[in-house]
Amino acid sequence: MKISLLLLILLICSVIGYEIKNRYKNQKNFLIYVKLFLDYLSINISIYKCNLEKLIDNYLIQQNNKNAKFANIFLKNSNLTYFNEKLIKYYIYDDVCYSMIIACLNNLGKSDYENECEKIKLTSNRLNSYIASTEKDIKEKGNLYFKLWLAIGLVIDIILW
Repeated sequence: MKISLLLLILLICSVIGYEIKNRYKNQKNFLIYVKLFLDYLSINISIYKCNLEKLIDNYLIQQNNKNAKFANIFLKNSNLTYFNEKLIKYYIYDDVCYSMIIACLNNLGKSDYENECEKIKLTSNRLNSYIASTEKDIKEKGNLYFKLWLAIGLVIDIILW
């Protein structure tokens, strides 16, 4: 009974550490998803000059099962496309990056084609820097917190032993 309790404590601490590390990984994957979406928009706006709703629908069809958990950021309300800010906040832990993504997504389709492509490219370049910093955070903070929670679990197990 005592050994199973000690293993349970170690398992719980390791799951907490893994979830913290996974938060950094989810942010990186979400930033890559947004960057790919913005690149797709930039190319298709400059070439086809289509309606924004059609481009988003085509992108979702193209990304059918690849990133299904991130595709839920697009909300359809009659003819307009909205973005699920709560879901974006769930995946993005950096407030500056979150506000930049929300501002970019909310301002889509509000200017002419050339300015739209320039804004998208500028945001895409900023996302590259956030992706790089998130990769650095995964290696430094994510691994550190995971190991720290494992060590906390081991210390509690040693004390209780």
